[in-house]
Amino acid sequence: DQVSKAFAIYNNIFVANAGMMFGSFSGSHALIRVSLISSGSIFFLLAYIYFIYGLSSKLKILKLGLGLFFGGVLSNAIDKMYLNFVVDFIPIKLGKYHFYANVADGLQFVGVILILYVLFFCQDRVWHPDEKRSGIFVNKNAQIAFGIKFATAGLLDRKSTRLNSSHQII
Repeated sequence: DQVSKAFAIYNNIFVANAGMMFGSFSGSHALIRVSLISSGSIFFLLAYIYFIYGLSSKLKILKLGLGLFFGGVLSNAIDKMYLNFVVDFIPIKLGKYHFYANVADGLQFVGVILILYVLFFCQDRVWHPDEKRSGIFVNKNAQIAFGIKFATAGLLDRKSTRLNSSHQII
């Protein structure tokens, strides 16, 4: 991902993303973005360490999903630390919404899909038989609907930032 971003910067074909994945929350106040990124990073780092070392070796797809997700997060965090924005250069249009992404965003997206697949469709490998998810305590459809709404909420509140040839925000 960092190589592709370096190529985009060198050829001046990128958009500065002050937000998060796929430009989400870029129109939000900086304090909200910093709070989400810092608290989320700490939580996800601890969760990653716990899951990678605590999960059964039978859960290779889940571990792959976690690795892809956290790899993408780390790559974008490097951009945030050194550039104060993330380099996005892949234009994406979904209906009336148009935004930019990068390879790390794609890795995060694929990682989340793999994680959700394992959690929802490979329950026998994840949960102890006495602790399986059931409709009594957890409504799977409500969780999926909430996840989609939460994931798209940031996309609707995005604002791309463009740079001029000397990489100054315009």
